[in-house]
This record gives sequence, C-alpha cells and structure tokens, in this order.
Amino acid sequence: MGEYITIKNWRAFQHYTDRNPPWIKLHRDVLNDMNFMALDLASRGLLMLLWVLASETEGKIPADESVLLFRLRLRKIHLKPLIDSGFLIPASIPLAGASNCYSETETETETETETETPPFQSAEFRDAWKAWKDHRKKIRAPMTDRAQHLILAKLPKDEATAIAWINNAIEKGWRGIYPPNQKLPNHFQGKPENPMRRAF
Repeated sequence: MGEYITIKNWRAFQHYTDRNPPWIKLHRDVLNDMNFMALDLASRGLLMLLWVLASETEGKIPADESVLLFRLRLRKIHLKPLIDSGFLIPASIPLAGASNCYSETETETETETETETPPFQSAEFRDAWKAWKDHRKKIRAPMTDRAQHLILAKLPKDEATAIAWINNAIEKGWRGIYPPNQKLPNHFQGKPENPMRRAF
C-alpha cells in the first residue's frame, strides 16, 4: 500500500484474526482518555473514521491525502492534531499528495530500539522518569519514543520542578504530565486504583 500511517496501539486492542472485519472494538474507557478528550470534536470524529478505515489493513491507513479524502468522503482533512497527540504514527517519508497531512518535521517514525535522552542526567530525575514510564505501562498506555519526546519537551526547565510534576502525575493516575495546581476537567481525572486505558 506504499507509505502509510499507523494507528497507535492497534494490535493491543484489536484482536481480529480475519482481515477487513465488519466492525472494530471501541472500549468505553475512551471517555476517560485525557488525550482523546483534549481533541476537538472534529478530530475525535476523524480519528474514529480512521480507526474503521484502518481495520481493512491491520491498523494502517494510506499516507496519501487524496486517498483518505475519497475513502472518508471528505473535502479536507487535518491529521496534524492526531499526529501531535500520538494517535497516528506517520511513516518516515510521505507520498506525493500527502504533504498537507503532516509537516516534514513530523515524518520521523520511532522504532522499538530507539530511546529518548532525558533533559536532566541526575539519578533522581532518571528514577522519576523511569517511574513515569512504569506508570504508563501499568495503566496500559505505554509511550512511543515520539510520545516521550513530546512530554519531555513540555517539562519545566528546572529539574526539581520537573520531578515534582512527574511525581504528581503518577500520584493522581494521570496519563499526561501537567502542573500540580492545574485544574483539569472531571473527565481528565484518573485514579491509580482504576487506571485509564487507551481504547484503540
């Protein structure tokens, strides 16, 4: 199918043995997914359509804007918010005609062997970051290298503050890292004993 875009965590939640199934699995816990609920309504609807489309090719969609527009019967499509939030993982090189789907800087695809270098090298920060990655795995939302890169880039430049943010997010069972005093909508709240899971 040429270059493609991969749906995040597809294999973890879609266990069909037959290719091109008539439906997809959509867990109700998507309502508790902070990243999903942070998307605007148009992006949420688009992502659901892409989930259905991806069921035809085992969790992948073509990286060709003209194909996507035709298959989804749309006049325009904006994949950048879905790529930025980690729901879509673009291939390394976009096809001709896919330039509007994502920018050149967003076409880097992580592999399982790649690792993200933390901005701080102290043992305390490395322990905190390892605890955060373990937390994400525990709530069934392991991070790709791209997700780690995006989260690390948003951490405070002060090491002590960054560690405090990480510890607070783990304590509250969040899937994202935010300032401890930031007021989040109720549907963004999570409890460690009832972790939020990705629904795709």
